[in-house]
Amino acid sequence: MSTQDATVTQTEKAFREALALRPDSPAAHNNFCVFLMQVGRLAESEVILRRAIELRPDSADIALNLGAVLFQLKRFADAEPLVRRALTLRPGFAMASHVLGCILRDSGRADLAEIAFHDAIALQPQHFDAHISLGAIARSSGRLTEAEEISRRAIEIRPTATEAHCLLGT
Repeated sequence: MSTQDATVTQTEKAFREALALRPDSPAAHNNFCVFLMQVGRLAESEVILRRAIELRPDSADIALNLGAVLFQLKRFADAEPLVRRALTLRPGFAMASHVLGCILRDSGRADLAEIAFHDAIALQPQHFDAHISLGAIARSSGRLTEAEEISRRAIEIRPTATEAHCLLGT
């Protein structure tokens, strides 16, 4: 077993122990699910996040995380209302605006996605991923000057990010 695999195993064990000690803790469920998302175990994360949202239906973070899992599973119709709920629960939630934009983009509604990406940037001007997403829409829409400007802003935010340089190059 590699050092990385051992670390993942130890981390998972710690999260499972936390859940065993506090089975009604929405935070313990949510934190474990973020870990599961990072290691690509989305179906398992969905199950645990559904329990977390039962425990804490007013949590914008849990709603967003469940929406993000469903987005990654390409279940856009299920993801969108959860992300919108996160935005209702926490107006001005830049990450939720970005995830909503990704859902809208991937479900074929680039015009609405563009609005969501602009919202994310207005809320958090240094939101790198929103710049990249917005620049890609501008590029695919043939608005190359705009795509170039957005790419350059993304490079200012994260100068060593390959995706920003690739966007500018294309």
